[in-house]
Amino acid sequence: DDPDERQNSCILKMRLAPVRRIVRWNTLSFGKRSRFLNSLSKTGERQPVTETILSSTSSETQIADAIRPGFTLQNPVVVRSSSLSICDAVKSWSSLDYLTLSVGDNTMCEVEIGAGYNDTDGMRPEIPFGAYIEYLDQFRSSKNSNLQENQNLDLVYLAQNDLNHFPALLDDISIPQLCSDSSLKVGEGKLYNNMLWLGPTGTVSPLHYDPLDNLLMQIVGEKRVILYPRTVEDVLFFPKPLVHAQQVEEKEIENEEKNRNASSINWHYAGSDGNQYNTSPINVEDPDYEKYPHFAQSPTPYECTIGPGDILYIPKKWWHHVRALETVEDDGFCLSVNAWW
Repeated sequence: DDPDERQNSCILKMRLAPVRRIVRWNTLSFGKRSRFLNSLSKTGERQPVTETILSSTSSETQIADAIRPGFTLQNPVVVRSSSLSICDAVKSWSSLDYLTLSVGDNTMCEVEIGAGYNDTDGMRPEIPFGAYIEYLDQFRSSKNSNLQENQNLDLVYLAQNDLNHFPALLDDISIPQLCSDSSLKVGEGKLYNNMLWLGPTGTVSPLHYDPLDNLLMQIVGEKRVILYPRTVEDVLFFPKPLVHAQQVEEKEIENEEKNRNASSINWHYAGSDGNQYNTSPINVEDPDYEKYPHFAQSPTPYECTIGPGDILYIPKKWWHHVRALETVEDDGFCLSVNAWW
């Protein structure tokens, strides 16, 4: 196939074609709802994530102080009402017009087409940012139309795009200083990357882990995050913290085959069914216990919902599943930024 022809086809698909999958809780069959609720009794009730409430005038030191206990114990923490809650990003990024003017209609970005990056039928083409904004606008309009007519639309997610490629947006948000300043004593202060996550409500990041500590900053809309602690086998595969991204990548590649070979005894089945070594094939919202029986032995999960201005600290190697929620007063899309350090 001609690459240009494929790209033009993807762009046309984005501009004109409706979304193939819109996953919503209220459209799940009764049977799927029952299986999801039953799964909670098998895997244990979800625990709330520890929360700290600051003020909009909070300093970088106060944000670091709020996250440090969780970082030290390697437990997740939600920080609410910090100075992030009044930054220009929270004030302005709910406007698609503002995003387009800031990024540029013709700036190229990568998107995922399909149920998620672990979807074997999914694609990750590069398209103009303006085309994606047109898609989001179409998606928002479709919320007011007959849902049955929209079930053949493609779910498209502008996921994991380097925020440094959008300098005007980077100026709107203040990444917590602890990620790059070792004097705040939350890690070594070595920022690896900032990523932008923009998509319609209903988008999902499947169950996976990251090799680095992570701050997930919610800007527009709400997301529900389900987290599972590291287990003994995870520690065996990844026994010591690695401070440089290159070292992390080398170690992860070295351990990939181990994870694949051990997936039959790990509750998460990492790397099986064609998934990446850090990704589970299990749908935690509707787990298949016949296919993945060890999931019943998963550690007790934690759960939180984050909204505009909230920060979630996710420890390295903690498994997490993320869903962009549909709420009564949402903007039809969700937008987050994360920092790995």
